[in-house]
Amino acid sequence: MTGTEQSAKRRSLFYLHISVFLWGFTGIFGKVITLNATMIVWYRLLITVVMLFILSKVFKRHERITLKQFYQLAYVGFWVCFHWLLFYAAIKYSNASVGISCISTVAVFTTFLEPLMTGKRFNLLNLLLALSAAAGMYMIYNVQEFYRTGILLGLFAALLSSYFTILNTRLIRIHNSETVTFYELLSAFIILSILFPAYSFFVQESVFQIPDFRDIMLLIIFSLFCTVIPFNLATKSLKHISAFTANLSVNLEPVYGIIAAILILNEQKELTLPFYAGSTLILLSVVIYGIINGRQFMKTRTNKD
Repeated sequence: MTGTEQSAKRRSLFYLHISVFLWGFTGIFGKVITLNATMIVWYRLLITVVMLFILSKVFKRHERITLKQFYQLAYVGFWVCFHWLLFYAAIKYSNASVGISCISTVAVFTTFLEPLMTGKRFNLLNLLLALSAAAGMYMIYNVQEFYRTGILLGLFAALLSSYFTILNTRLIRIHNSETVTFYELLSAFIILSILFPAYSFFVQESVFQIPDFRDIMLLIIFSLFCTVIPFNLATKSLKHISAFTANLSVNLEPVYGIIAAILILNEQKELTLPFYAGSTLILLSVVIYGIINGRQFMKTRTNKD
């Protein structure tokens, strides 16, 4: 490897870790923004879609797609929309640390969903790791009784995240990542906007809220630093690092998120020892999951070479 290549790889790793670090603050914004979960998602989608559209024009990464392809991306966007709604509802009903811990169980659901959706062989070792992570989640659920509603919402959010991520593995082979992200988030914004009247009719009250100046500033910072910037940095990083390195690094997001929640929101007063034990068990399972699958990827790549 030449000096130039080494420098590019180090720069890519820096970009990736900055992205993961910024994603770790997602739960913090979900807690400190005073809007309800639905409005947080709606405004985040609105601001993010506008920013991505501008970036796509500036960097000329926008692809033309057919109506059929839009429907395919919109289907995934539908599930992305509900994933975000459930995730921020989980934070509102519990706290940032608990919500982030729930999302770290995505690997658990992927272990079961991926073989069913793609026909890949079921991996027994992955199942054991999934059960280990599930045990950690049970430890949190069993002790944090007053957070159980938030935990259940967070687990459903993790399930949806696993589902649409598997769907995206197919779409990313057809379109570039910028196109996939833009149309999925655009369709999520449209879907959520359409659902507003129906939701208001059934709950007999208006769900729409106008943010004050403080929330507007937080939403702009949130969309820019937790969606647009990390997305672009992570995309750049994939030019010079392996999928294994990227996947393993992203597993650090819950760690950053929990640490940030403790430092910024002072949530250690709300958390118990079993929470830390359960979270550690989940994170260990996820990291081991990433290592195993990374080795399998590298072995396959070596055989092809």
